[in-house]
Amino acid sequence: MQPSPMEKFMAIVKSLILRAMVVYFVMSFIRGNGSKPAASSGQSADGGKAPPSLASSNIFPNGTEFVSIIINFTL
Repeated sequence: MQPSPMEKFMAIVKSLILRAMVVYFVMSFIRGNGSKPAASSGQSADGGKAPPSLASSNIFPNGTEFVSIIINFTL
């Protein structure tokens, strides 16, 4: 006896949910606990001075052209 279309759909949904949970837990394990957010008074969670935040920067100068290289394999 074959599964009904609803059973097939539920199996796919279950599979996607389980995969999402695995990815979430693996990524949260890799990322670790991180640091607690600093208090608004400039003090860190352990009472010391909070480190200065680093500003983001662009590693490529403006106008940089990105060229994709396509390699054709012929036999």
